[in-house]
Amino acid sequence: MIYHLFEALKDLDFPGHGLFNYLSFRAILASTLSLIIALWQGKHIIAWLQKKKYGETIRDLGLEGQMNKTGTPTMGGIIILIALLCGVLLFCDLTNLYIQLLLLTTIWLGGLGFADDYIKVFKHDKDGLSEKKKLIGQIVLGFIIALTVCLSDKVDTTKLITTLPFIKGHEFDYSWLSPFRGQLGVYCTWGIFVVMIVFITTACSNSVNLTDGLDGLATGTSAIVGVVIGIFAWLSGNINNAEYLNIMYIPGTGEIFVFMAALVGALIGFLWYNSYPAQVFMGDTGSLALGGIIGVSAILIRKDDPQVPVIKNAIENAVREGAGKLGPRFRLDITKVLHDGDVQKLGDEAYAGCFYLNAKSTRKPAVVKLNTTGVGGHTMAITDEDEFYSGCYGAANVGFFAYSTQGNAGIGCGLNSVLKLKDGERLGGSSVEADYGDVAKEAIEQNEEEEAF
Repeated sequence: MIYHLFEALKDLDFPGHGLFNYLSFRAILASTLSLIIALWQGKHIIAWLQKKKYGETIRDLGLEGQMNKTGTPTMGGIIILIALLCGVLLFCDLTNLYIQLLLLTTIWLGGLGFADDYIKVFKHDKDGLSEKKKLIGQIVLGFIIALTVCLSDKVDTTKLITTLPFIKGHEFDYSWLSPFRGQLGVYCTWGIFVVMIVFITTACSNSVNLTDGLDGLATGTSAIVGVVIGIFAWLSGNINNAEYLNIMYIPGTGEIFVFMAALVGALIGFLWYNSYPAQVFMGDTGSLALGGIIGVSAILIRKDDPQVPVIKNAIENAVREGAGKLGPRFRLDITKVLHDGDVQKLGDEAYAGCFYLNAKSTRKPAVVKLNTTGVGGHTMAITDEDEFYSGCYGAANVGFFAYSTQGNAGIGCGLNSVLKLKDGERLGGSSVEADYGDVAKEAIEQNEEEEAF
């Protein structure tokens, strides 16, 4: 909310408003505030729980010293959630879809865990909420996250790829799991992707719940994971950092860095009371929410095709430049420049799972290929026009610019050069060799016979 307040004060040139544009500044504020709130309210909540005698019921497993923890206050996850929500609501961009999904996860699973702890403590039922009901709640949340990620135009899912270090290129494509090809294969891949999101959300939520067995164990490990995910989100959300480190660029994920900073601050504050000997347990209120946050954030900063976000960012920069030169009324729907093959070319397998755009050039662009001779540079010009065709794989150097001519305004795409990477299946038309190869062969043989006479 403070972030949005300073955004509103931007037009008034309020001193210091520019600081809130820096993720690092907001992350420091969010983590510090969450830490202070967790430390301050923690002792009051623990004292209230002790006064009401809302303690943990310990099952006797024959372990040394385990019964000494009987009566230790539980439901301490409330401390984490209050501190986290204060930091996030004040310093995060609440219009960001990733933040909205993480807030939904926090409240949904925190409420589910609270219901479980409530039954254990207030109803004196050590079994708490049934496993079936908890699983249903987690699966429903997983489907909400999955459908939002798949259907929202704010999340790029052009190619469903994730990073795995044990395969070539470290990129695992979900389409490999589909037994079908073509448009049916696209739908099958989406289904697999949705199931994986549901599985990861449910598994992570339960894994932290199972880890919460020793003083400070789940809290400490979750804080470490939060730091790592926060760094990944910060690097992936900045196009300069992503390009420098040669990693994926995912616009908007920088806000997850601020969210994770608030989470780590809340966890460190809670760890003051949860470290050995623990004065309070987080209970399912904290563990289910922490696991869900880790799982959903890992999904949101998944490995993706980095080119589409970069192209979209370039188009948006051209739109802003056009608005600056041609007036504030200059606006353009990005889909008029970058086309979705699954929408505009529905049913055409050549465009399935791809974006495409039309680029023009007023002069012949440079067309080159990889130089495998070992002599000269890394590329060499293509002299045989039939060697470059529709369907081969390559890379193109394009530029986007704003224009306004004769009442028509828009974004143009200029083609500078093309690099052929490898051959592919021809998408249409024919080659010169295919058209005239047989005729030329017969003519050559006929000329040879005439020369022999």
